[in-house]
Amino acid sequence: MSLATFFQQAKQQIKSAVSAHPIEILMIVTFTVGIWFVDWNLEKDHLAYWLFESILFAVVYLSRPYAWYRFSWLVPLATILAIWQFNDSAEFYLTNPKFWGAQFIALLLLCGFPFVKNNQAFTYRNFTNLFHLALAIAVWGLIVGLVAAIEASIRALFNVNFSRSFDGHLYSSLVILCPPLFFLVFQQRQSNTEMTVHRIFEILVNIILAPA
Repeated sequence: MSLATFFQQAKQQIKSAVSAHPIEILMIVTFTVGIWFVDWNLEKDHLAYWLFESILFAVVYLSRPYAWYRFSWLVPLATILAIWQFNDSAEFYLTNPKFWGAQFIALLLLCGFPFVKNNQAFTYRNFTNLFHLALAIAVWGLIVGLVAAIEASIRALFNVNFSRSFDGHLYSSLVILCPPLFFLVFQQRQSNTEMTVHRIFEILVNIILAPA
């Protein structure tokens, strides 16, 4: 596969994800753009809003099959207003076990979606969602590595030093943007990779459940 073909396919997959998940994409882009307006030099951080992105993403994503999906954007909006009124310091939530419990519950719900009564189908869905999440994180890591290599090349060739503020905004925006975006892309794909994973999973289940 040529590089041009790869980028063309990636473009089509992202367009498909945008059309199928407009509110999720809007939320991701809003959080990504918003991080560039954060002043890293302030003594008190105001980063709590971004800590809740993963939970809010899960809530909006899980609402997709239901009629109230079109109003799901109200959940992030209400949450942001509540954090603004209550406490927008990231440290407050990072040291709170309830926050991490909520993150874990959101992960379990995201991995189990869509919920089905059939045990094998439910287990396969968990496996597939975790696989796509792992792929999204891997792609994010590759992009971060590529950006870091480009920055290093620019420094070496042109003797340009990027400020800590710029690097903070850049890499934070990649963390906010890439994992949820590529998770949606992989969820939308109907490719040979997904069919292969499905087949591998069926073989493993048959081996485990087959009588001795």
